[in-house]
Amino acid sequence: MLNLRDAMGSRSIREVARETGVDRASIGTVLNGMSWPDTSTLARLELGLKATLWPAYSDGPN
Repeated sequence: MLNLRDAMGSRSIREVARETGVDRASIGTVLNGMSWPDTSTLARLELGLKATLWPAYSDGPN
């Protein structure tokens, strides 16, 4: 998830884990493309980082 890396900015995985309540291993596997976050993890990351990581629903091009 490229949005996660961008949302992290200069923060370390440890800092993001502390701010979001998501464990470091989960953040690392998502960043390395080894897994996708479940909806609970995604919500905690978005709330903790104050960023949209998953695109909102769209009907397509307007």
